[in-house]
Amino acid sequence: MPGTKITDEDRQSIDAKFICTSCNLLLYIPFQTECGHLMCQSCIENLLKSLRPNICPEDGKELNEEKVFPDVFTRRQLSGLRLQCANPGCSWRGAYEQLEEHVRTSCEGAPVTCKYCKEDFLRKDIEKHERHDCNEAPATCEYEPVGCNQDKTLKRKELRQHLNDGLIEHGRLLLHNMLVFFPQLKHFITRLDFTAIINKLRDDITEIRVSLTDKFVMVVGKFNGLQARIEGIEGRLESQRDVQEAIPSQNGILLWKIEDFQRKRQDAINEVKTALYSPLFYSAQFGFKMCAKIYMNGEGFGKGSHLSLFFVVMRGDYDALQTWPFQKKITMMLLDQGNGDHMIDAFNSDPQSSSFQRPKSDMNIASGSPLFMPLDCLSDRQYIKDDVLFIKIIVN
Repeated sequence: MPGTKITDEDRQSIDAKFICTSCNLLLYIPFQTECGHLMCQSCIENLLKSLRPNICPEDGKELNEEKVFPDVFTRRQLSGLRLQCANPGCSWRGAYEQLEEHVRTSCEGAPVTCKYCKEDFLRKDIEKHERHDCNEAPATCEYEPVGCNQDKTLKRKELRQHLNDGLIEHGRLLLHNMLVFFPQLKHFITRLDFTAIINKLRDDITEIRVSLTDKFVMVVGKFNGLQARIEGIEGRLESQRDVQEAIPSQNGILLWKIEDFQRKRQDAINEVKTALYSPLFYSAQFGFKMCAKIYMNGEGFGKGSHLSLFFVVMRGDYDALQTWPFQKKITMMLLDQGNGDHMIDAFNSDPQSSSFQRPKSDMNIASGSPLFMPLDCLSDRQYIKDDVLFIKIIVN
C-alpha cells in the first residue's frame, strides 16, 4: 500500500524526510535508495517493476534493485511520532504505529467499501447505507408471509419493479389468506351471524377488486402518458446539451468530464483503447487550438502505475495569426470532488520542443506528465465519484 495520509499540521511539524518521494505521503515501511532517498516499500516495488529504465523520481538516477534496502533507523524514528488522524471529523491522536490500525478498524471518518455495491462510504454511514439505501443489497418481498415465493434473491433496486409486476398476484394471495382465516371465526360466533358476515365480506371484496382493477387500468394509462411526455422532455434536453457541449471553450480553460471511469480504465489495461482525447478548446476566440490526452493505465515511465496526462497543440484555423513557438504556462489538474484538495501539476512550454512549434499535421507530439498521478492514490481523495473523473487544464 502507498504511504499514510496525514493532516497539513502534522506535515508541517515533522521532518520532510519522512515524506515519500514517490507518493508524497507519510512513509509506510520505509526503504532507502542508493541515492539516499526514502520511499514506501510498495512505491519502490512499483517503480522497480514498472519503469524501464528504473529511475528515482526525485533526481532521475537509475535504481538498482540490489542496492535498495529497508531503512530500519527511519522506521524506528517514525514509531516515535504522534499523529492526528487526517479523516474528516475524527479527533483521534496517537502513535504512528497505531494510526493504520485505527483507520483500518475503527475510524468513523475512514472510507469503507460496501460489500454489495463496492462503492466507498464513511464508516459512520456504511451501516445505514447497507441496511436502507444500497440498491445492490438483498431485499425481501413484504408479501412473502402470505405466499409470495419469488424464485430468486431480489436486490433492493429490483423490489419496486417486483411489487409493480406482482400487484394482482399479491392481491390474490391476500384475499386467499383472508378467506382461509375467516371460516375459523365460526367457532366463536353463531352460524347465522357468521354466514351473514362471510357473505358481506365476499360482496365487499368483489366490489373492491372490481374497483381496484378499474383504477389500476386508469393509473397504467396515466403512467404511460407521463412516461411518453418525460421521454419527450429528456430528448429535448439531450439535444440542448449536445449543442452546448459542441461549443468549445474559448478562454484557455478545459473542464473535461470522463464518465464510465472503471470501464475505460479496464479497456486501457486490456489495451483495447489505451488513450483518450479531450474535447478541443482554444486559448482565445481566435487563439491556439488545443486538447488534452490521458492514458488510463499510464504511458512510458508511468505504464501500469500512474495516470499519464498530456497537453496537445493542434493545427487550427487561425495559426497564421499566432506567435510561434507556443509559449505559455500549462496547469493540469485532477479535481477532488469532495474537499477541493486537487492534484496539480504545472509547467512552462519549452520553445525548443517540437511539441510547441506551429503544427504541420493535425496535432503535435503530446507533452506532459507520464507520472501525473499514482493509480494507488486515486482513492485517497474523492478524485473518482459516481464513476466520474474531472480533468481541468488552464493555459495562461
